[in-house]
Amino acid sequence: MSDDAARERVHQAAHDVLYPAIQRYRDFLADEYEARARPMPGISSTPDGEAAYRLAIRMQTTLDASPEEVHAFGLDDLEWIERDKDTIARGLGHADRIALDAALADDPANHTNDPQELVRMAQAQTERAFAAAPRFFGRLPKADCKVVAVEEYRERESPPAFYMPPSIDGTRQAQYYLNTYQPHDRLLHKVAAITFHEATPGHHFQIGIEMELDHLNAFRRYGSRLAGAAFAEGWGLYAERLADEMQLYASETERVGMLETQAFRAARLVVDSGLHAMGWDRERAIRFMHERGTLPIVDAEIEVDRYTIWPGQALSYKLGQREIERARDEVSGRMSERFDVRAFHDQVLAHGSVPLQTLRREIPGWVEAEVAARSGS
Repeated sequence: MSDDAARERVHQAAHDVLYPAIQRYRDFLADEYEARARPMPGISSTPDGEAAYRLAIRMQTTLDASPEEVHAFGLDDLEWIERDKDTIARGLGHADRIALDAALADDPANHTNDPQELVRMAQAQTERAFAAAPRFFGRLPKADCKVVAVEEYRERESPPAFYMPPSIDGTRQAQYYLNTYQPHDRLLHKVAAITFHEATPGHHFQIGIEMELDHLNAFRRYGSRLAGAAFAEGWGLYAERLADEMQLYASETERVGMLETQAFRAARLVVDSGLHAMGWDRERAIRFMHERGTLPIVDAEIEVDRYTIWPGQALSYKLGQREIERARDEVSGRMSERFDVRAFHDQVLAHGSVPLQTLRREIPGWVEAEVAARSGS
């Protein structure tokens, strides 16, 4: 059968079978389902919804946190982030963060028409991070991480960036995919935080090292997602902040880009708990994500619809980051001058992806044992 004949058969099948089925489904939603649908989007408006949301939080974050705790933490973290951003804005000669955002959006130097400039920028950031890493990590991943542009055939539907681990047999290095579609619409000051989250010292260090942990069985090394997303995504957000400590951001505007990604994740805490535990409607949630989460309206709408159908998942990022930062504060406080940040990072990553409750319980002993072993050697 020729390509043209095959194409015509597919077209005819879609016309005769698929399109009518979609139309019947649409008619059912509009004529029967919508009139009986619940008016509020949150899961708490369903029978036993409050208990269901508590369970969703635990399933997605591996923590027994209440909606009220999540909501309050999100608001507090947002206020801290916004104060920091206002300080940078004033230092750069702007009235506040809102004026700075407008200036960055209008600055020609913050845009490019060249997709490869985005790739070159991200590659330089990755190399700079890897060069600085030995001051903060005792163990580095053996696999390299190459920056590549998302392929043309899927760039329109792909997220801004994502990480692809190396192959198990080592024949393919890790890849940090950067979406360069419509490059002029992508603000350059935001690229660095994305790079440090997705590549080095973010997902590439956490996942790359995890795959090399020969003392763990294959299930632990390659099935990390079954431990939930909170550890991996928490590490990615922690890495964005760690990059600031490592002095990897090349300018104050790149630091602003990091604060914007942090604000977006903090706003998720407020909106997810607002929708599912506090009676927020869709319009209020969208408005909050736009005004405080720094998202364009269209992206805010997409995000809110995602939270509506996936209760609790958006909490895993910030709550994971908080647990890693809490663990570091606790261990450094206990160990005082004996605290070794390299030992801390090595031990956080040395056990693969773990539930946050496990990290909270075990990390002090892990780090103390590691420091003692290094001192003995």
